[in-house]
Amino acid sequence: MTNENARIDSFRLIRCYVENESYGLDMSWVHSIQRTDRLRPDRRGNHSSNDDQHRSEREAEDFVGWLDVEGRETPVFSLASRLGRPFDRTLPMGGKAPGGELQRVVVLNPPASVERNGGTGSSALLVDRVSQVIQIPMDLVVPLPPIVLDPRTAYFKGVIWLHEEMVLLLSTENLFSDTTVSTKLDEERAEATIANTAPSKEAKHVEKPAQLKPGSDGRRVSPGQIVVFNLHERFQVRQTLSFGLSISQVPEILEPLPMIQVPGAPAFVLGLLRWRDRPVPLIDLASRLKMSVEEGPSSNGNMRLIVVRDRVRGLQISSPPSGAYEDVRRGNGYGQGVLAAFMIRPAVRIMRLPIVCQPFIEELPFESAMTRGVVTTETEVLVIPDVQSVLRRET
Repeated sequence: MTNENARIDSFRLIRCYVENESYGLDMSWVHSIQRTDRLRPDRRGNHSSNDDQHRSEREAEDFVGWLDVEGRETPVFSLASRLGRPFDRTLPMGGKAPGGELQRVVVLNPPASVERNGGTGSSALLVDRVSQVIQIPMDLVVPLPPIVLDPRTAYFKGVIWLHEEMVLLLSTENLFSDTTVSTKLDEERAEATIANTAPSKEAKHVEKPAQLKPGSDGRRVSPGQIVVFNLHERFQVRQTLSFGLSISQVPEILEPLPMIQVPGAPAFVLGLLRWRDRPVPLIDLASRLKMSVEEGPSSNGNMRLIVVRDRVRGLQISSPPSGAYEDVRRGNGYGQGVLAAFMIRPAVRIMRLPIVCQPFIEELPFESAMTRGVVTTETEVLVIPDVQSVLRRET
């Protein structure tokens, strides 16, 4: 089939490097790749043209110069700066990247499908180096968890599995706000991707979350088992501070996995892990709960990962995105529950319920809205995090 509705099973890709980090770029956006010795600093002086006056403050920070492309002056922006990565402005035009390779300018043109939706103009990206073009099967592209995406800076369409490596796929539409294409189309995609989680249609019965119930001997948790763990930070409470989750919410506890960072993600997202071929955000739980932390870790660097899931709700996508990536979100784990991982100390316990406990009556040293309950036992303060709230994207 040759019409636009035909399924696209693969696409061409190059990898753009910022020092040792690489980001995938769909070749349908690439007009050409140029040497940096043709890159000129702003000769108009302090961005004084009408076009420059309308450039956003962020774009002005990322702007590095101009490139003549087929008789047209094309603005060039630093990919590193745009993604919030280190960028050395002292390098001379046509100089080498920190790794010794010659830098390159990737000239972009929006695909015809984007132009038809209101996109205009072209821009270019300064990168440290680029790879050769490779063909990528569409089923290697996996959607990113909503918690790592910011609708204001949704720089990535997803993550690509390349052998044992994870590569973030750039959303070129969202790298620029004023000087290139309209982002209306991608804003609609972001609204679908970052929508609040909804109950899974496949679930006929959903177990209610554990509640604290009164008993003759104080307070106790409803019957079952919980996994009890500790974080590596030291907290400003008199008793040991532990965390507990239903055993059904903990698929696995394992050694730390390789991780990539996601530019633009919230500060409490430490990075992205690949767990059983699913992208899992690594969350700094103490930071997410805004906990009062004392100086210094207490685990001597010996850590484990605990993979957790929101057992109550699954992730639903209201509609797939249009264009070349309409198949990206099919069959890649959506609707199967929201996952995350926390870094914890190696000592993990399984506790049978009910347990004898009392309400925690002191001032809470964290955000209680992200917990299901806080109690005290004879030996510790036990916090039950609300995984759904922890993973909800703040707007």
